[in-house]
Amino acid sequence: MKRDFVMDEKTRNVLRWGLLDSQAQREELFRCMGMIQRFDEIIASGPQTESLSRELVRIVLEETGFEKCSIFLWNDDQKKLMLSAAMRLEDLLNVEGEAGESSTMEWNAHYHMIEQVHASKTPVFLENMEEMTSEKMNGNPLKPVFLASMPIGDLGVLNLRTHEPAPFPFQVRRSWAILCKIMEYLFKNSLWRSGAPMPAEGGVQREMIEGAKRSSGRNGSGRESLDPFMGDALDFTPQGICLLNASGHLMGFNRSMKELQGEGTEAMIGRSPAVLFLDPENFEKLFAEALAQGRAELQEVSLVNHKREAYSADVRLISLPMDKERATGFLLLIDDVTQKKALREKILQTEKLAAVGTMAGGVAHDFNNLLMAILGHIQLLVPQVQDADIVRRLKNMEKAVFDGSHLIRRLQKFTRRDKGVELAMVPADADDAIRDVLELTRPRWKNGMEKLGRSIEFQLDLQPGCRARMHGSDLREVLTNLIFNAIEAMPEGGVIRIRNHAHEDRVHIEIADSGIGMSSEVAGKIFDPFFTTKGFGNSGLGLSVCWSLIVQHGGDIRVNSAPGRGATFHISLPRAEAVDKDAQSSAEERSSPSRTILVVDDDEEILSILGDMIRMKGHRVLVASEGAKALELIEKEHCDLVLTDLGMPIISGWEIARRAKEKDPRIPVVLVTGWGAQYEEDDLSHRGVDVVLSKPLSWDKLLETLHRLLEKTH
Repeated sequence: MKRDFVMDEKTRNVLRWGLLDSQAQREELFRCMGMIQRFDEIIASGPQTESLSRELVRIVLEETGFEKCSIFLWNDDQKKLMLSAAMRLEDLLNVEGEAGESSTMEWNAHYHMIEQVHASKTPVFLENMEEMTSEKMNGNPLKPVFLASMPIGDLGVLNLRTHEPAPFPFQVRRSWAILCKIMEYLFKNSLWRSGAPMPAEGGVQREMIEGAKRSSGRNGSGRESLDPFMGDALDFTPQGICLLNASGHLMGFNRSMKELQGEGTEAMIGRSPAVLFLDPENFEKLFAEALAQGRAELQEVSLVNHKREAYSADVRLISLPMDKERATGFLLLIDDVTQKKALREKILQTEKLAAVGTMAGGVAHDFNNLLMAILGHIQLLVPQVQDADIVRRLKNMEKAVFDGSHLIRRLQKFTRRDKGVELAMVPADADDAIRDVLELTRPRWKNGMEKLGRSIEFQLDLQPGCRARMHGSDLREVLTNLIFNAIEAMPEGGVIRIRNHAHEDRVHIEIADSGIGMSSEVAGKIFDPFFTTKGFGNSGLGLSVCWSLIVQHGGDIRVNSAPGRGATFHISLPRAEAVDKDAQSSAEERSSPSRTILVVDDDEEILSILGDMIRMKGHRVLVASEGAKALELIEKEHCDLVLTDLGMPIISGWEIARRAKEKDPRIPVVLVTGWGAQYEEDDLSHRGVDVVLSKPLSWDKLLETLHRLLEKTH
């Protein structure tokens, strides 16, 4: 069966740019290594300084997308930088020719900046010179869009130009720093071989030549001078790199590879890299393909480190042709993609959550009708019950219904089905919320633990009147999660201490347990999405949801813990203003003269409950379970107010509202919907609707709405 998941644009962009950035880094690594290999090839020919400059400039133009390249070298006699080589893409067909006069003049126009780069040993990257004042030479503006100047040690400056914007992120700048360092070594060896006269004492070239002599090795070939630096350069690449001989055995590796594998990496020298693979046959297949085609790769293959812990990696094996004296070797590149794979899995989990939200939106109407039926019966029962314990339990059931409704609305808001409607803010009494949660979770911490022969004791220190500016349902959800976590941290039973107090403009809640505690490393991650220490089957979302809800309401949540010493969660929330209970009571006691109210709903049970609620306030009620009958009553009867469901077969609430307004525009129309407050804050007067109420609907809110609307028509 096809499964459709909806990825929000922000998550899609994060994934897209993350993958593009990873691909760009990989391509930049290959480009850099390709130039290093070509630099290495020209060492054996021992070119003179001038021809070496031209060769380097040519390689840069052939391997990159730049249009012009030049090298300025320090001249110790002239005591200034001199243009050693300059080339354009057009010159590649005549690589032995000199740079044109116009090209030389253009580079000289930037000579002041090139001098500054050489003096400061700091590269300059002008990524978009169109936004800067154009430099002029002989009255003609020079408009390179991009210009880069990078020091070649003390020796000179490498310059790049193009007429297209060329971003230079960190990865690219690091690669060019490595390339310039290699160029410095090449020039040092060229100067030493040339037998150039020693400059005056203290000259820059003297230091370079002496450095070249020290680093050239005993045979003077110069190749040894590059090898140590290449090792250093490759150590800085983020991928693990292994050099294999023609037989496919490990000859060397870089620092990143050692960090991936851990201790004992040196012991693998001379062995087959198959030992790195969880399934050694994967390397054998990789090696066979590289022998036949020159390169091979495996995506997300499982490798193992020295502890035999598996990790996921993209692996590439590339054949490296050597010179005539040496056989072909191989370069093994290992890119650890464990984090990328984890990100993808988290995105998939997020998509699943979005799917849950979508399904919740699809069944919201029926689910809210069900909650409405439960809530209505509870609220009709409460005034008739005298037993205080039964009333308390009914009130807890009522709160659970509202919590369920609030959860559905949050899920719908998460999937943007409510068009950004903000949920009504009803400040929560912290002490009441704590007592409610203890009662609602009693089956878990009392009955469940007692069945196992263990017990959990609660020690409460609660102050009344601590009203937090947070929805009561959200606060109860947070407290429930924290209590469940505390219970799971005490498998043998223990004590949970809960206290709350208000200080200035904040409400503080503390929940402490005597459980197993946690390390500082775990404590630093517990609020991260999908992080869990409870093993497979746990979503790892409980505490991240708590953190999100607290922060969303302007609060803060922290944890203090240590192994074996339990954990204490501290919650801080903005304090809400006190409620005028006298004003609230008087509002609830208000009543209207008897009126005729038409109630329309295709659910017989909801229709009966709404009718009973309204009748108990002394109003005459007309009921209709289908749209056709409702339209008939509107035409025949005088109605002071119409209360109608939205989603009904054949004739919807919209049509009933329109017909009621056609008969008398002064008739208030209340739309009662189970669609998760989708229209609650919209102005629907153009569709004949005065007020929208969302199911499940409390008796108090229903009566308050009716009283307000009927007062206007009195």
